[in-house]
Amino acid sequence: MKTIPTPTLRVLIVDDEPAMRDAYRQILLGSRNHAVNAAKSELRAKLFAAAPAPSVQAAEPTFELTNCGEALSAVEAVRLSLKEGRPYTCVFLDMRMPPGHDGAWAAEHIRALDKEIEIIVCSAFSDIEPAALALRAGPADKIFYLQKPFHPHEVLQAARSLGQKWHAWRRLRKVAFIDSLTGIPNQAWFKEKLEEEVERCCAENDALTLMSLDVDSFRRINDTLGHGAGDEMLRGIARLLKTDAILERNSAQGAAPTVARLAGDEFAFLIRGPGAEACANALAQRIKKSLLLPIAVRNREILMTICVGIASLSRDAKSAETLRRNAGLALNAAKNSGPGNVQVYERDMNAAAVRRLALEEQLRGAMKRNEFYLVYQPQVDLDSGAVSGLEALLRWENGELGNVPPLEFIVVAEQLGLMCDLGEWVLRTACAQASAWCSAGIFSGMIGVNVSCAQLIHMDFPVLVAKVLKETGLNPMNLELEVTESLAMKDEIETDKAFAQLKALGVKLALDDFGTGYSSFSRLQYLPIDRVKIDQSFVSGIHERASDRAMLGAMIKMTQTLGLEVIAEGVENPHQLRRLRESGCLQAQGYLLSEPLKVLELEALLARAAEAGDSSGTSRIRSLVA
Repeated sequence: MKTIPTPTLRVLIVDDEPAMRDAYRQILLGSRNHAVNAAKSELRAKLFAAAPAPSVQAAEPTFELTNCGEALSAVEAVRLSLKEGRPYTCVFLDMRMPPGHDGAWAAEHIRALDKEIEIIVCSAFSDIEPAALALRAGPADKIFYLQKPFHPHEVLQAARSLGQKWHAWRRLRKVAFIDSLTGIPNQAWFKEKLEEEVERCCAENDALTLMSLDVDSFRRINDTLGHGAGDEMLRGIARLLKTDAILERNSAQGAAPTVARLAGDEFAFLIRGPGAEACANALAQRIKKSLLLPIAVRNREILMTICVGIASLSRDAKSAETLRRNAGLALNAAKNSGPGNVQVYERDMNAAAVRRLALEEQLRGAMKRNEFYLVYQPQVDLDSGAVSGLEALLRWENGELGNVPPLEFIVVAEQLGLMCDLGEWVLRTACAQASAWCSAGIFSGMIGVNVSCAQLIHMDFPVLVAKVLKETGLNPMNLELEVTESLAMKDEIETDKAFAQLKALGVKLALDDFGTGYSSFSRLQYLPIDRVKIDQSFVSGIHERASDRAMLGAMIKMTQTLGLEVIAEGVENPHQLRRLRESGCLQAQGYLLSEPLKVLELEALLARAAEAGDSSGTSRIRSLVA
């Protein structure tokens, strides 16, 4: 006959009388229990001799006892059992234990430590108020009562039944708390465990560190190889993280990291004990080292990286919610710094998060509040000194935030999905202003408008441009749409299609930030662009380094060979301007020539340039700089 093994049931006995503690021991561990079982077996054999023996029989449970003579030591025993990972299934708790704390006090403090332990209240008196005790040590369904004197069978049955109930509940929780894909703890487990550990570590003044992890560019696995391959990758990463946690746990002194999968490609480590933050940093480096080796997925060897954010309870937060938020802020900072980055939470990150939230809130209604405006930066012909074009640049002045730098709010607008509406406003406003200047004889040159990725990939963008040109009356030849080099190279089929439709309208196309992307001159010759704007990073050092001048000169000559116009951005001093002329660059823009100006300021500059008349190009440039 096969016997099903049963787990050992850990039981805590709390009674101030040694005789009572010995009685519990006799009942749960003594020979009487074995004699009762033997008698049952003998009786069963006599009654059912002709019947076949059952093929499977559950073994009688075994008990492991801990005896305490007063309340304080009982609470400490529960605390140690949880720290060791060997909790008690139930506690037999005497209510009156003079001269120290009573059983109600012990029940309350034991429940504060262990939410799952079954509490069995034992008393010879009838003055116990179950409702009052449930309020202090509930829930009520985890508190039971035995009246002294009690029969040994009552003790044995209570210990057995409640212990087996405790283990069954633990098995159910294990199923509910395990991620079905990776086999490691899931988000439900993590949230409950985090709350418990924060409460415990605050009470015991222990260290607790949270690591938030995010797999870089995981979406490309699903998009290119399919979701099945993505699942394989996640299982592989989970195995790696679990192995690294075990290795770090063995090497760390006192700290114990535990890994969980929160959602998708998000994981977390919870590390408790002395040196938790040092353990987190060491574990992050161990993970980075492990990921230097590729992960095998469907006969492919794939290299992955993980960004990590680290926050600690003792220094950064006193609640589970704050600790998780701080780890998330550190993770965002790591992701913004590049793939495979690790960041530890700093208070400045909180200020940055508050600033980001304010930006998002204010951006959503900024257009309705008419907070956006355009400034225009002149583009100058270096031979004649004339203003040959203007670049329209977006600015934002908010009542609460003041003047917000474009580098700050443009990124947020893109992430919020506002760039199509914002880009349309810029296009319409710039075209209307350019048309008004043309009609008034103030300026009839080209107006440049930047185009975002969200706009260019929108299938109706060429239709929108045609509509705006018609509504504002601007000649298409006076409009130049600027697209960054990286955007032009992102999706060749779609961008080429959009470029062709825009060129059919008669507008000009310019490649912005040239030299910072991934374009090749072989690709450049097939793009239907009219002008290349050399990024200011190639201009900044030409007056100091011969190598920069040589590189810039080569770029200008090769671009001009392709029949394209060239303009240099970011000209800030006369030495750069002189070197640009020597390199054959015919157009430039930058703060040396003019900063971006509001409408009235620009009109004053244009009037000043017109007064220079037919003077030399150098004189006209000086009139702009003055």
